[in-house]
Amino acid sequence: MPLLVTQADYNIAYLYYLRGEYSKAIAMMRATRLNSEKIGDAYHHALCNLDLSELYLELNLSAEAGDLAQQGYEGFHKLGMGYESAKCLAFSAMAASQMGRAFEGLKRFADAREISFGRRIRRGLL
Repeated sequence: MPLLVTQADYNIAYLYYLRGEYSKAIAMMRATRLNSEKIGDAYHHALCNLDLSELYLELNLSAEAGDLAQQGYEGFHKLGMGYESAKCLAFSAMAASQMGRAFEGLKRFADAREISFGRRIRRGLL
């Protein structure tokens, strides 16, 4: 049952985000992140990191966004989820760029592109 509650809470938090209710989204996403970690739900934990990172980028909280994007990357990488890993790296690159670290941002964008396109090439999609 705790897993279902965590999933529902995540979805509600994401709806707050989509509606532009950032304060509610942040509070609920943080709580869901802690809950998912407590019950061992690595997927929703990484997903909360990803979405909080995106939200913080919109609010120009670059350092926080970069940290969460890195944590999201590590979580999705362990789960073998390439698209989500690449998206986290892209958010990390945006955070680095916002903080004036352009070369670091370019490197992370290149890494994200490699993950994204590398998988497509191996599958014969490109």
